[in-house]
Amino acid sequence: MKIKNKVLEASMYFLPLKKLRYNILFESGSESYRARSLKLHDTPYTQPTKRQTLITVPQITEEDLMRSYFSFFKQIRLVLEPLVNSNEIDLVFGGSLGSLDFIDGWSDTDIVIIIKNFKRIDYINKILFRCSKYLYLNDPLQHHGFIILTIDDFKSAKRKFPIEVLSLGRCFKREAKYLITPSNNQVLLNYSLNLISNQLFNKKKDWYLIKETLHHINLFPCHFYRKKGLILGKKEAIRKICIDYPDIFDCYQKTSRLRFHWPVFKYAKLINSSNILFLRLIKRFLCNAEKKVNTHICKEYTAILIDFNEFTSKILRQNGQDKNV
Repeated sequence: MKIKNKVLEASMYFLPLKKLRYNILFESGSESYRARSLKLHDTPYTQPTKRQTLITVPQITEEDLMRSYFSFFKQIRLVLEPLVNSNEIDLVFGGSLGSLDFIDGWSDTDIVIIIKNFKRIDYINKILFRCSKYLYLNDPLQHHGFIILTIDDFKSAKRKFPIEVLSLGRCFKREAKYLITPSNNQVLLNYSLNLISNQLFNKKKDWYLIKETLHHINLFPCHFYRKKGLILGKKEAIRKICIDYPDIFDCYQKTSRLRFHWPVFKYAKLINSSNILFLRLIKRFLCNAEKKVNTHICKEYTAILIDFNEFTSKILRQNGQDKNV
């Protein structure tokens, strides 16, 4: 059965457009979504565990959608609203879009798509792929597309996305309720710590990598406290960890200072293309061409990495956890 699945999966990549579509969508899609898209027989996470909890995702209001930083969503809405109305997908605004404190040029455009109709998954994938470009048009340094889940993902803890955080977001068109199995937050914690630690040895410094790493540093308190059973937004988690562990305050103060002076990339936002790979590469190139990563930024960034790795090792030791790097 496994060999048959691998042959089937490989056959999907003979079509260049389909291969491109899957490569883009799979980057930030769950394993369950990948298996459903490729029509694999061994679809993971189909059996729920006994320990489940109910989470509620409030509806976003039309007044909130009128805020200036939601202007990019107009084009996405035209295409995805029919799928939401027919209950084939749920659309949840996560991160700073969900908490309504989005910072243009800095915040990631976090939109979670939950696929509920597997019979039309090929059609839904085509639509999502077509809409993905608007995320990169909105943020030149966007480092992921739509976060794509399926209803299977609510049934197991063996997933990479912390589904509990959906309760901190806002659902488009309706309030949503999900019965979920709590996530294995150690996996998420280790992933972020590994990515950040590896950047210490990466000589390449560009705005894309700096932004991605700083976002993972800001997410660390969320993962840390979720492992303790606390579901906190990014700001609340950072505030709490700075109170609980004062030694890390200086690290987050430096991160905040770098965010406050984050450059605005004017020219990269002007580029438009239906080719998403080209769009991502050219925007990343133009951002670094328009604003050079100077010596001061590099020193500040390196200091943040050193401080963060030192203090997180200390915090995890105090809590009886190993830092797997």
